[in-house]
Amino acid sequence: MVNLLIKYGGTWIDASVFMTKYEERFFRKDLFFFNLSSWFITSEKGSPVLKTTRDLLYEYWRRENYLCYYFLFHESFSIAFDRYKEDYYDMPDISNRPEHYLQDYLMKKMNIDKYLNLVKNISIHKLNIKFISKHFKSKNSFLYYIIDKYLRK
Repeated sequence: MVNLLIKYGGTWIDASVFMTKYEERFFRKDLFFFNLSSWFITSEKGSPVLKTTRDLLYEYWRRENYLCYYFLFHESFSIAFDRYKEDYYDMPDISNRPEHYLQDYLMKKMNIDKYLNLVKNISIHKLNIKFISKHFKSKNSFLYYIIDKYLRK
């Protein structure tokens, strides 16, 4: 994914991201991450930050054959931004926590007012897709509502 962004530029959106509406502001940036998260990245072609991140990851995997730290990608971004501080300060400072709110409700009993409130001000939602299949049988969950509303058309 990093090499694709370096070569072509554009936006990487992880498969676990659910968008309730399109917002131009997240797609028209030279570089954008939600708080150094790797699940949504917009980048110009040839980004020096992404090149440095890629090089750090290559070096890690040249020396190791297992992932010792889940947030290795995030740490690599952080180190790259130490080198390119101006790029970091040019990015909008947007927390990634609100984008995670909906995932906290996926397996809970559906409440339409709560759902509408969650999607009213947040358009990009990072969901956790682990352990969903065993919980999906509940037809009155937030997850079932989302799938039924958006995917079963």
